[in-house]
Amino acid sequence: MLKVISLKKLLLCMGCLLGAALLLWGALYGLQNMHHAFFARDFAPEQAEMSSAEGPKVDWHLKVDLDAHTLEVWHGGECIKTYPVSGGARESPSPIGTFKVVDKGNWGEGFGGAWLGINVPWGKYGIHGTVEPWFVGKSNASHGCIRMKNQDVRELYKIVPYGAWVTIKHDNPPFRLMRNGDVGSDVQKVQLMLEDLGYQPGGTDGRFGSYLERTVRQFQKDQQIYASGKVDEETYARLKSCVDAIGREAPE
Repeated sequence: MLKVISLKKLLLCMGCLLGAALLLWGALYGLQNMHHAFFARDFAPEQAEMSSAEGPKVDWHLKVDLDAHTLEVWHGGECIKTYPVSGGARESPSPIGTFKVVDKGNWGEGFGGAWLGINVPWGKYGIHGTVEPWFVGKSNASHGCIRMKNQDVRELYKIVPYGAWVTIKHDNPPFRLMRNGDVGSDVQKVQLMLEDLGYQPGGTDGRFGSYLERTVRQFQKDQQIYASGKVDEETYARLKSCVDAIGREAPE
């Protein structure tokens, strides 16, 4: 009889312990879900309908203004956060245009512990932290990436999903001499202008190679200016003037 009672007590104790464990797990799980629900309400991306051409549409847009040195986070048509940033220096400008976040990772403390890569055709560019925070919000001094303060980029990393749009604008960038080996949006613009004028620059990939150098030299010869094969300010001004003239002559 004593053995039976002891066994019942043992089973009862085990049941109580199991029940307590389940209650504890349920409480923790509930709190975790409440945290995720709160986080999702404010920050998680809302997936819209599927598009066969673009895949899932993500309602997140990062708008970078390198004249104002700011990055705005837009979600649901509303700006929810603004951060100070720094872009590319004269000789290594940031890409201009609209891209997407295609990579996220931790590149170490030298990059602020967070990296958001964007799909720029002519190189590897992204948004990350810096060991030189004194430039952030004041001047463009990077090698082309968008730099943020470390605590800011870590916060941004948590709230911005893959596929988010990233628009980078720079209305008043300093002019740089473009030559063989350079890459960038300015190089791509030169390629596009040459195409508009009937030349064949060898593509519009934003990369200044030997083919583009020969094409620039031919354009310079046609314009009777020094044929260096480099795009200096005079050559760029001639290109723009010629393209503008085509635009003025084109029928409405």
